[in-house]
Amino acid sequence: MFDRRDFLRLSAATAAGLALGPPLRAEVARADLKFIFLIVHGGWDPTRVFTDTFDSPQISMEADAERAELGDLMWVSHPDRPAVDDFFEAWAANCLVVNGIVVPSVSHADCTQLALTGSNIEAAGDWPVLIAQAAQDRFALPHTIVHGPNVPGNYASMVTRIGSNGYVEGLLSGELITRSDVRLPPLDAEIAALVERQALAQAAARAPDAAVFETLASADVRAQVVEGLVDEVRWGRDLALTSQAVQAVDFLRLGMSRCVTIADDDRTWDSHELNDEKQSVMFQGLFTALNALMDELATTPGQAADTLAEETVVVLMSEMGRTPFLNSGRGKDHWGHTSSLIVGPGFATGRTVGGFSDLFYGAPVDRTSGALTESGVALHAKLFGATLLAAADVDPAPLLRGEEPVEGWLG
Repeated sequence: MFDRRDFLRLSAATAAGLALGPPLRAEVARADLKFIFLIVHGGWDPTRVFTDTFDSPQISMEADAERAELGDLMWVSHPDRPAVDDFFEAWAANCLVVNGIVVPSVSHADCTQLALTGSNIEAAGDWPVLIAQAAQDRFALPHTIVHGPNVPGNYASMVTRIGSNGYVEGLLSGELITRSDVRLPPLDAEIAALVERQALAQAAARAPDAAVFETLASADVRAQVVEGLVDEVRWGRDLALTSQAVQAVDFLRLGMSRCVTIADDDRTWDSHELNDEKQSVMFQGLFTALNALMDELATTPGQAADTLAEETVVVLMSEMGRTPFLNSGRGKDHWGHTSSLIVGPGFATGRTVGGFSDLFYGAPVDRTSGALTESGVALHAKLFGATLLAAADVDPAPLLRGEEPVEGWLG
């Protein structure tokens, strides 16, 4: 049995560059990459998985935690979180851990806006909708939200929210019309004709709006495409992360969406008390679901590659981190410095990049190579987002006021 101790010992043998699991290197153009954004809402603790800060006396680490590494990729291993080790054992070569992302706030709402858009401007769209809108002509539902936060900005028409109440499925199948709480009799034929004549008269009195007609025509075509696929989606009736993940895979495999957002917003993540106990449980559940998602992607045929795993980028992120030291209730409070995990093609994977200072502030990086350097710039969420956009073949500069990506992190 390959146990945790064996795995940690193996890390020394892999330091020369060997990583378990072949990297996803299918020749998929950036414009053909799809994205799943998995948002952890509440604020995860990066020190429990993503960053090794054992040597800093200012940062609380768990007594049973150990550093694990495969090649240039590092994570924190703990006996209460075996799913984390299982994941990296299988997918290390395809992972890019990004540490030290700066989200300058401690409010959940503000941090969510900043982490997803790099801005506090309401008109700013989030990363998935900016990626989706660039390919809106190719997808009936460019950005689908199974569950989770959404900042549509000026691109609300690109976004479809699913949820767990079955409304979208019912709308497409026609079953929704039977759900009315109040039974309404049909309009009398004479009244119905009067209503229609009035509507036609009002429409004739207005000048035609070409943009409106174009939008309606596009919506009609998109609706027909989706209606034809409604029975192919494994619609969920709960918000369990594994259920969300299955739907996300379906929207991608059917060619309905370029970006899908799913989320884990269990309030346990907001661990102001008993941080270690709560974060361990939540990370174990998160990586159990992530393992299932990656297995699903790896066994589902793709459109631009043999499997969806070869053409899909999975982005795990949380709107904030946790303070470096435990408080009096053995919890950790809100902290505006966090980490992200990127899995899939389009990036220079198999490594950990970025970092934290001894006081757990995001460390500066060279804005071109991404290497740590004291003369570098803060890894603000906008810089991170610009890199995501570039990986999707979307020029970030006009969308993010001149922001350029970290080229050294791109594949």
